[in-house]
Order: sequence, then structure tokens, then C-alpha cells
Amino acid sequence: MRFKYGRFFFLAWAFIVVIAWTVCSAQADMKEALALNKEGETLLEKSNFRQAALTFDRMRQACSGDAYCEAVADFYLARTHLELSDLNTATNMINRAQSVFQSLNRNVERGKALHVQGRILAAQSKYDSAIKCYDQAFDLVGKNTSTDNNELFSILINKTDSLIQLTRLESALNVIGQASGFAPRGDRLSQAMVKERQGAILVQQCNYREALDNLNSALKYYETNPNSSRQASLLNNVGHIHESWSEYSKALDYYRKALQLSIESGSQILTGIIYNNIGNVDWKLGDYSSAERNYKSSLEILDARGVEGTSGQVRGNLGAVYLAYGDYDRALGLYDESYSRALKMGSKLNQAWALHGKAWVLKDKGEFAQARKNSGLAIELARQSQNSKLEALATLRLGNLYEYYGDYDEALTCYGKASTIQEEIGDSLSLSHNLADSGNLLARDALDSFGSLSPKESMALLDEADAKFRKSLELKKKIGSPTTDTDLKYSVFSLQKSKLFSREDNLGMARASLEAARRSLNPVAVDDALMFSFVEGLLTLESDPGKSVRAFQDLNSRSKSLNRTKFQFLSSFGLGQAYERSKEWNKAEKAYTDAVRLAESIRDTLEPQDKTRFLDGEQVLGVKHVLPYEGLARVRLMLGDHQKSFQASEYTKARSFADRLSQRVEGRSFGVDESLLVELESIEKSIQKTMSRFHAAMTSDSGSESTAHQLEKKITDEKRRQIEVSERIRDHNHKFYDLKFPALDRTRPINLTDNETALVFEVTDSGLIIYLLNGSKVENSWIKQVSRAELEALTMKFRLPFEKVAERGMIVCSEAFDLEAARKLYKILFEGPDAALKTGQLIRIVPDECLTSVPFEAIVVNYSGQISQKRGRCVFPQVEFLGDKYRIVYYQSLTALSLLRAGQTKSSNLDKTLLVANPDYGGFDAMAQFENGVCCNWPPLNETERLVMSFNDMFGGKTESYVREEASLDVFRSIISPKLNQFDFLVFATHGYLGKTCKSLLEPALVMAGAQSDLSAYLRMSEIMNVRMNADLAALVACQSGLGKRISGEGAMSMGTAFQYAGARSVLASLWSVEVGASVKLIEDFVYFWKKEGQTKAEALFQARKRLREFDNRLYENPFFWSAFIIVGDQD
Repeated sequence: MRFKYGRFFFLAWAFIVVIAWTVCSAQADMKEALALNKEGETLLEKSNFRQAALTFDRMRQACSGDAYCEAVADFYLARTHLELSDLNTATNMINRAQSVFQSLNRNVERGKALHVQGRILAAQSKYDSAIKCYDQAFDLVGKNTSTDNNELFSILINKTDSLIQLTRLESALNVIGQASGFAPRGDRLSQAMVKERQGAILVQQCNYREALDNLNSALKYYETNPNSSRQASLLNNVGHIHESWSEYSKALDYYRKALQLSIESGSQILTGIIYNNIGNVDWKLGDYSSAERNYKSSLEILDARGVEGTSGQVRGNLGAVYLAYGDYDRALGLYDESYSRALKMGSKLNQAWALHGKAWVLKDKGEFAQARKNSGLAIELARQSQNSKLEALATLRLGNLYEYYGDYDEALTCYGKASTIQEEIGDSLSLSHNLADSGNLLARDALDSFGSLSPKESMALLDEADAKFRKSLELKKKIGSPTTDTDLKYSVFSLQKSKLFSREDNLGMARASLEAARRSLNPVAVDDALMFSFVEGLLTLESDPGKSVRAFQDLNSRSKSLNRTKFQFLSSFGLGQAYERSKEWNKAEKAYTDAVRLAESIRDTLEPQDKTRFLDGEQVLGVKHVLPYEGLARVRLMLGDHQKSFQASEYTKARSFADRLSQRVEGRSFGVDESLLVELESIEKSIQKTMSRFHAAMTSDSGSESTAHQLEKKITDEKRRQIEVSERIRDHNHKFYDLKFPALDRTRPINLTDNETALVFEVTDSGLIIYLLNGSKVENSWIKQVSRAELEALTMKFRLPFEKVAERGMIVCSEAFDLEAARKLYKILFEGPDAALKTGQLIRIVPDECLTSVPFEAIVVNYSGQISQKRGRCVFPQVEFLGDKYRIVYYQSLTALSLLRAGQTKSSNLDKTLLVANPDYGGFDAMAQFENGVCCNWPPLNETERLVMSFNDMFGGKTESYVREEASLDVFRSIISPKLNQFDFLVFATHGYLGKTCKSLLEPALVMAGAQSDLSAYLRMSEIMNVRMNADLAALVACQSGLGKRISGEGAMSMGTAFQYAGARSVLASLWSVEVGASVKLIEDFVYFWKKEGQTKAEALFQARKRLREFDNRLYENPFFWSAFIIVGDQD
């Protein structure tokens, strides 16, 4: 985003090129040329570049065709036009001069011309080429024993500048040390130039205090020996130091002084760079309009002077402004333009900058594959350009992408690679930030997986995180950088660690880190001060709730006055927790309600893909957005309001899924005026764009009040219009209004009939809530004292035998099924509700978090005895499974059920079946797993072709089958997808991919023909979500089609969910990898009972399971075979 050093303009040289004139004394025109040469040099020394250019033009004319004389004039014209930032003219002139000097074998003059050529190349950001010119120049000039050392000194100074730009800091230190040896003893100008470069290197190494000493030392020289260009460059660097310290007011003061001097000196390239740097500070302050204006001023100057390298980076910065506006098209357009220009000029470095910026826009658009590809290319191009700083930055961005999509292992790998580069180039500040962020990610991974890992494994992750935090703090202290932000993160980390392991030393470390943060706190850094108050409140939550309340109240008051939505949310959540611990239920309810409303206001500004992850996201380590919703549900239950407690819980269930389904509820079918719907859509888009800008400004390091107030007023006006239009819609149809515009205390209506029963589960940090509904009314509710981590551990224990069987391909009877874990799950989940239910009853279950991976049918009500082995088979004792007592179907939420019923009507005209089975995966190598990052361990599924005959027997000619090579992604896209809405029953009998193993495929997918060697042959979840279907049921015989990444507030983002997004009323999906023969038999029997016998889907699955368990002398009695498949969605 920034050009830290003004290196594209340099000192007017303080030396005179000795010209050997071989002319006759009688030639008056040659005397005139000599006089004009001296006059031009004087003008150059005084930085009067325009007049100098005119003078050297006259000198050239006076040369009367003498080649050497004209070459000298061209040499000076090149220097002058370089100072005027006219790089094209400068390039033409120096090339012409070089050609003559080389033909005349004038090596010293040729060396000096190469020196100028290097400066021109550096101004075009072609630093590697510039360094080659400097090295050649040094060799040619240095061979002449009579050469003035000033020339060699100047060459080395400029070489240092290019090395700094390439972040080759060790080399730069060596060269500047070499330059000192050629500086005239006692010459203060040379000393100032060395100090300036040493300061620039220290800035790159983030040793800011020592850098500032060097830069101020250089500035003192120019106080008595003014040079506007050099002073501007130095002040620009000082401005960068204050910007790095988040002292934005001081940074702007220095940048503006530098800008004034730069304009006075006529150093146009420097002027363009300073405009860019001012724009960077504006951007950090959230003043996007000022940032845009300054970036455009920078581009106007740099483009006019052909500075392609620099202008390419400024285009990237301007693209970031458009991204902040939410204007993806303009942002992408700028990055593409920047890339094209860089490609044309052959600058790999600037191609890398363009792709680096483009990757983040693509991430925000939800195009992960393309974002990852652009980041990877940026890394490679930066590496080829030998720009280590950009290579580290692009590697970090790739890590950010992996982290955003939940692949923590790959994210940490990227962060580790970036750390290695940062350590090598001495970028200590960036390294310290990277280490702290890596520590935070490791800690989050440990917290998220606590319960599914052993205590030893969890502690190992936390210890690794601890080490990274400590090293980050050590580095910051070493370079004199403020440690407040890392101290605060470390304090929260230590607090969360103490909660997991109840160790006093962790709590003591949390307190010590908070005290360290207090000492280093900079009052100017508003966000650090607010975060300090929040952490202080967290630390006293258990020991002194009253003190905690006071801390959160103070934070709430200050964050409101500063318009900091993030801290208003955190303070309200903190108050809710403090009041809940004090059992002040009414106050806790109000605080949690405030936090939820603030969370909703933030979520409203996000793009759909970001909304999906919002409730699972964090403002602070361990403080997820979903927590106040859970707290509200708990507190309302304590107040005895079961219905409102359920509303708070339901509001978080499958939020994005419900939002997407609501978009399919056609207003026209409810009789709503089309013009109102169009007007509402336009207003909603405008609100989203404006709120995105507003929250970006308010969550920046220091908000721009004028911009914020303007945006806030615009939001108020737009929301007023939205309310007016929505109320007019309500007048047309209240039912549609309730579906379209839910609120926390007025959720979308639950569309259950009085004889329909549902159990809704809500997993929270401090307990499990269970709601029993008959119709839309909550009949009863229970709080079970089991934590999220304990429940996660129990579900993992329950699933472990199934996963071992799937992994081994065989059953070991001693590990066939965990009866104890299954029975314990029953006690937690059904003791209480079971007494209110009737045997044989249909139950609609809404699971939550880890419970989405549990087939409730396999939970054990009672058992006597243990599993034994007889004649090579596992023999189960007398066991009563929950699936023996009840018929069960599942839903993401009751809201989703209601929306599916409102938006989808089963068509009586559809009676066709689609079957995709046994894709041709090519040769199978049981030992192979991955080749070139492509998953390739896909054995054939020959037994699934039995379904073709079965379906033909049952449905006659109403089945359309695609098997073997026809079961491909190409066939799906070209033939199947266009007519998917003509089938009422879909069956995909393929392998399923969960989205974890291949680095290039991080989402669930169905494995189609050709996938053995081609990653593009996978039918991805994201592609299914964007097709249209009208199926009554989609049966996914693929492995683990009901599993996916679990996201708080969304459930499992699986292939099954994707098919419902696309329009399927219900899905038959599996929760683990099932033996193919058992799967095919189960599907055959299920379809028979459902389609031929006319039973409901739930009853048909019950009967099919029963038949499978009894098959071949109870061969498939183990729940591994019969309980994996579940029905998600309507059972009718």
C-alpha cells in the first residue's frame, strides 16, 4: 500500500564531467557549447531543471555535428529530464549518449551514462536492472585511477536505494558501508546521505527509534544547507515511522510538509509518492473519499511521467478503496488494468502487486479458488522479482484465505513460511504481528477442537501459541515498538487457557499481561484503550462481578460516544455475562439483547458468504458472535419464558439457509405488488453498501467523524424508506411480511400443525438447552448441565467406532460400537423429553453443532450385556435403540422447515427419477492417495449399478440413468443440470468428498467420472447451490454427504444442505463412509416402501433399516451399516 522512500529522484550531482574537447580554437560554436555546458551544470546544482534542459538543448545545437559533444549534451539532458520525471525522454537521451560513448571507447563516460540509466530504471521500479547498471558503472568508472571518488560514492548510494526497495537489507547495509569509504572525510553532505540511507534500512527493519535518530541527523544538515528535494524525501520517511506507530496526525503533518517541499523542488515522482502515502493514512482513518482523491492525484502525476511500476501499486491502493465501498467491479477493473500495464512493461513485481490486490476482492466475492490462484501467482512473481517483502505479504494473504475458509493447518503453514522470510530480511515488526496472529489462530484451533482432542494434544497447541505470543512481545520490545495490542491478546489468551485447565499460573499470566498493556497504553490509540477496558472486565468476571460490571459499563459509555460498534457489542455481551453470573436475570436479558441487536447491525452489512460465517466469527479470541444469542436463550429460560427463550435460540439456527430460502418465497404468489418488491430490493442493496462503508470506517484505527456522520444519516434515511415500503407490503399480506422480515422477538412463523412434535437442541458454553414443541408452542424445556466441550467429546467417542470401521474396512468386535457412550447420549439428550413422547411417534429433530453428526436413531435407550463374537460375526446383546421407539426426521431449523413449506409446493405432475451411479474413475491404485494435489483414491462402485435395474423394475421408463463415463461433470452441466427441475426424485450413487484432504478443494463435493486425475471433475457444493431443482427427495448415496464444516448458527454446511438450497424438499444423506453393498440394499428397500408402498419417507426409512438389520442372519446388525443415512427435510 505504501512507498516508504522517495528514491525515484536523486541529488543533483556535485561533480563535473571532464570533457576532452578536440576542437580548434577558431571554432566559436564549440566555445559556445563549452560555455553552455558550464551554465547548465550551474542550473542543475541549483535544481533549476527546466532552465537547465533548455540550456543543454542549446548546447547540443552548438555542437555542430560533433558526435562526442552531442553525446555529452544528451547525457546532461538525460539527467535533467530524469529530475523532471520525464522518463521516456530521459531514456531516449541516455541510450543515444551510451551508444556514442561505446563506439568512441570512452569507458569513463560510458560508466557515468550507465549510472544515469540505472537511476532511470529505478524510477520505473526495475530495480534488478538498475543494480546491474550500477555494478557495470562502478567497474568502468573505478578502473580510471583519476576518477573523483564522488562519482563512485554516488553510484553506491543509488545502488543502496534500489536494494532497499527490493528489501535486500543485508546487501544494502554492506553497500552503504562501502559507500562511506568513498565519502570525502568531514564532508557533511555525504554524511547526511549515508545517515539517510541507514535510516531507510532501519525503517525497513522496523527499528524505528534508531531510524528516527538517523533521519533527524540528516535533516539537521539540510536546515543550514536547504535542498527541497532531499528534505522532502527525509520528511516522507519520518512520516512513515509515525504512521507505523499509528500516530496518524503526526504522520499527516510530516507528509504534508514533505509534499510542499516536493512540489517546490519540482520532484514530480516524489510528489506522486507522497500523495499516495497521504492516501494510505486517509484509508486507515476510514476517510475513503479523501484517500480516493489523493490516490488519483498520485496516479495523474505518475502516469504522465511513465512511472509504471509505482502507478501500478497506487492502482492497487485505489482498488482497496473501491473494495471498501463494496464496488467489486471497479476494484477488479483497476487490478486488471494494473496487471495489464505491468505485463506490457514486463514488470513481474507489479504483476505480483496487482494479483495480490485482486485476490482479496475475489475472496470478498466468495470466489475462493480464483482468490487462491491469484495469491499463489503473486507469491511466485514476487519470488522471481526477488522482492522478499512482497513475497511474505502475499504468503500471509494466502494464509488469510485459508484461515477464512477454516483450513487452519494450511493457514499456519503459510504464516510459518512468511515468518521465515520476515526473519531473513529483518522485518521484525511484521514478524511480530505475524507471530501474534499465528498464536491467536493456534489458540482458536485449540478452543474449537477442545473435547475432540486429548488434553495433551490441546495443551500442545496452546503451548505452541504461548511461545508465539512471547516471541512477538520480545521482538516488539527489542525494536521499541508499542506492545499494547499483543499484551492484550496475550492476556485474553491466558484467560481462555485458564478456563480450560483451571490453572492459577495462566490466570496470573493474564493479569500480568494486562498490567503490561496498562503500562504501554498510548491514549491516542483509542481502540487499544477500549480493548484494555474489555479485557479488564473479562478478568474480573469470576472473582468480582461488580467490578466487572463497572468496567463494561464504562466501556459501553465510551464506545457509544466514539461510535465504535465493535466495542459496544463487546461491552453489552460482557455486561450480559456479568449480570448472568450475579443472577440478575432482567439486566442480563437487556444486555444480551443489546449485544444481539448490535451483532445483527454488523451482519446486515456483509456479503452472503460472510454472513454464513458471521455467527461463528470472533471479535476477540473465544468471544464468538453467537454467544450473546445463546446467553439470551439461557437467561429467558431462567425468567420462565420458554417461548421467548426458544425464539432467541431459533434466531441463530441455519440463519443463512433461512435467509436464502426466504428469497425464494415469491411475493407474487402472496398477491404482493411487484413494484413494491422491486423498490424494496433496490433499497436493501443501497443500505448494504452504505452500512459496509460505515462499519469499515467505525472499526478502523481512528474513524473519520465527518464521513461517519454522513453515512449514518444516509443509513437512517434509507432504513426509513425500507420501513415505509415493508409496511406497505405488510398491508398487502401479513404472512409474507412475517416470512420476509423476521426480528429477534418476532421470528418467522413456525409452520407446524398441532399434531406435529419437534425437539430443538441449543448447545451453549455452559449448558445444553432442549425445547419440546407441539405445533408452534413450546410445551416444555430443559437445561442439561453439560458444556460444549464435554458434549463434543462425547459425540466424538460415540462416532469413533464408525470412523475406525470406515478407515480399516473391517469390524473389530471389541470396538464395534460404544454402548456406554450411546447410552450416555440418551441420558443427556432424551431423559426428560422421552417421558413426554409416545412410542411410534414421528419426531422432528433440530440438532445443533456437534449433534449434527449424530444419528439419534442409534442412541441407546437400554441394553443388557456386551457385544461378543460368534462364528466370525459380532453379536449384539439385547439393545433398545431410539430408532426402535420413534420415527425421526431432521431439520436445520424449524424456520427452515416453515420456509421450505411456504416456498416449495410438491408438484403432482413430476414423477421422473434421475440416477447417477458408478462413475468411471479409471484405474484404481489402493496405495495411491494424492497426485499433484489431486485426490485419486476412488475405487469403483460397481454394486450401485444394481439400482438401474431396481428402478427400471419399479418405475418402468420413468428413470433416466447416467452411469460410468456418462456420470461426469460435463454431462451434468450440459445435459442434466438444464432439466433438473423435471425430476421429483434424484439419486447420486457416487463417492463423496468432505472438503478436507486436498489443498485445492476445500468444500464438500460429489466425485464424478474422471476425478481420479482431474480436480475439475468434482461436483462441488457451491455449484449445486446455484442450480435449480424441484425434487421431492434427493438421495445422496455418497459417503458423508450429510457432513460438512460445522459453523455456529448454520449447522453443517454439507452436500445435503446444498441440495436443499437448490430446491430439494428433503435429502437422504449419510453421516459416515458406509459399505457400498449395505447402502445399495438400504436404498432399494427405502425406495420400494416409499414409492411402491406409498409410505412416508420416515416410515419407509424405518422399514428399510429394519429389513437391513434382519438381512442374512443379522449380518448388518451394527448401527454402522443401518444408521448412517438420515432424512433431512419434510417427510411427507
